[in-house]
Amino acid sequence: MIECHLYRELSIYYMYRQISIPILFLLLICSCSGDPERDWELFDYSSLEEISYDVTLEFGESEGFIPANLAGLVVFPDGTLLVRDQSQTMIVQYNSLGEFVGVVAKEGGGPGELPGSFSMTVSGTDTLVVLHSGGRKDFYGRSSSGLFTHSRGVIAEQGEYSTTIVGVRSASEYYVRLTDPGIFSNLISAYTPYRHDYLAITDERNRVLVDSLHPIKIRNPLINVTTHSDGSIESLSVLSDIPYRYEDHFVPLEDGLYMIASNDSSAFYIYNETHELQQKIPLNARPRQVESSDLEDISRELRPYITDEKPPFITVWSADEMILLHTETYEENKEIILLSFEGEPLGKIMLPDIDEIHHFQGNRFYTVHKDEELGHSIRVYEL
Repeated sequence: MIECHLYRELSIYYMYRQISIPILFLLLICSCSGDPERDWELFDYSSLEEISYDVTLEFGESEGFIPANLAGLVVFPDGTLLVRDQSQTMIVQYNSLGEFVGVVAKEGGGPGELPGSFSMTVSGTDTLVVLHSGGRKDFYGRSSSGLFTHSRGVIAEQGEYSTTIVGVRSASEYYVRLTDPGIFSNLISAYTPYRHDYLAITDERNRVLVDSLHPIKIRNPLINVTTHSDGSIESLSVLSDIPYRYEDHFVPLEDGLYMIASNDSSAFYIYNETHELQQKIPLNARPRQVESSDLEDISRELRPYITDEKPPFITVWSADEMILLHTETYEENKEIILLSFEGEPLGKIMLPDIDEIHHFQGNRFYTVHKDEELGHSIRVYEL
C-alpha cells in the first residue's frame, strides 16, 4: 500500500516539476499515514483538567446494621439503595437520604434466602433480581411498608453454554454472555490469552431466545497445572487477575439501547433495540506504555503475560449521554475520565483508591468506600 502511494506521488512530481520538494514530502507523509484524522486528534489523559466534586452523602452504620464487607449496590430511580454485604451474606435497604430502612434478605436455603455467592440487578422501577451462582433467580418487590420483600423464585434450565447475565432487557428477558463450557479444559492443554463469548438474549429460565448477537472479547484466566509423574493432574490454580489485559464491556443504556465498549478498537459501539449499530464513539486517547514502575508489585509469574501497551480503559459506566472511564490506578487515587457521547474528553476525576464505583446517574456516582480504619460506607459524589 505504501509503495502504491509512493508511486502515485512520484508520478505527480515528474508531471508537475513546479511542485517543490517540501510539498512533495508533505504529500507523502499524508498519503502513507493509516488514519490521519485520528493522529491529529489524540489526547493525553494526563493533560486533562481535573473536575471538582463533592461528597453529598455518606452512610453505612446504623442501629439496625453495621457494615462488614460491602461488595455492591443497586440504585432505583427514586434513589432507594439496596446494598450487598458479602461477609454477612445479606442485602439491606436505605432510602434516598441514606437512612436505614431494613434487611431485605439473609443467608439461608429457603425461599428468598441468600446463597454464599450471588449478585444483584434492577429490573424496571420496582424489582430487585438476585442472581445465584447456580442460575436460580429470586425476585423482590416493594411491600406496603416500602421494604423490598421476596415475591417469587425461578430455577434456571441447564443449556449448552454457560451464561453470565450482563443486563436486563425487559421484565422477562436478559442480555447474557454465552461461554463455551469447554474453554477452561482447553486452557489447561493450550493457553490462549483471549476468547470470544457471544451476546445473546434469554428468558427467566435461561432459555436462549436470540443467539449470537455480537462477539464479546473476554480475557482468559491463566491456569497453572501441577501433574503427577504419570501425567495425571495433581492440582490446579487459577490466576485470573493479569493486569493490562483487553476486554469488551456491555453497558445497558436507556430506551432499549446498549453499548459495547471495546478496548481493542478503542471505541464505544451503541446499538438500538433491534441490535443495529446506531453510533460509534471513538476514544482518541494517546497509547500508553507499560513502564517498569508498573510492574513492581506484579509477581514474576505474571509478567511474561503482560503486553507492552496499556488498554485505553479498565472499566466503564454510562448515563445521560455521558461516559465514565476508569483508566489508571495509582497508590492513593484512581483516574476517572469523563467523556461525552461525541467522544470529547471533558476532564478527569481523581477518586480515592478505596472507592469502588457501582452506579452512575446524572451528575452523581455512587461508590463503596472501603476505609480500613473506619470501616465500609456508601458515598454519593456529585460533579
